[in-house]
Amino acid sequence: MRRVSDLLRTPAGRRLTLVAGPWDAREVGSVVLVDEMRELASAAPGALAILSRHAMRSCDVLDALRLAGRGGLAGIVLPGPSGTSPEMVELARREGVALLAGASDHSLSDTVLGLSAAVRADPGLLLRRTREAIEGLGAMEGAGEDDILRAASASVGVAYGAPTWPTRRPTRP
Repeated sequence: MRRVSDLLRTPAGRRLTLVAGPWDAREVGSVVLVDEMRELASAAPGALAILSRHAMRSCDVLDALRLAGRGGLAGIVLPGPSGTSPEMVELARREGVALLAGASDHSLSDTVLGLSAAVRADPGLLLRRTREAIEGLGAMEGAGEDDILRAASASVGVAYGAPTWPTRRPTRP
């Protein structure tokens, strides 16, 4: 499993700076771009949330850290360089959320895509998601093929489909 400290060593993570909080407290299960603070509140536990400038206009850093802590997020990334205060440092530590600052000259979408690719490439995460998919499928007894494929796709993050075979009419010799 990857942690924030692992992601900071990837090409996309090298432009990020740890500002406060633990960088290895939680495993990172996903990377999300947050444009509104309600999206931060609904992010999956273990997510690394990259906040847009728009999101930061509607919430201050302390509120974002509290939301991230309640949601079990691994960390939040603020857009551009960021200062810190003793209150931020203490809250990030207490909530167990890494607080990171992004480079002002780098696009948010490149950061999200790069970090997402690094998280998806983690074999431990893929195995965990596969196990969860198998357990979920076991509970779907009697479900149709399309429902099972949809559930498996959602769990693993890869679109599965049933092969379609061409039908041929039997011919007589």
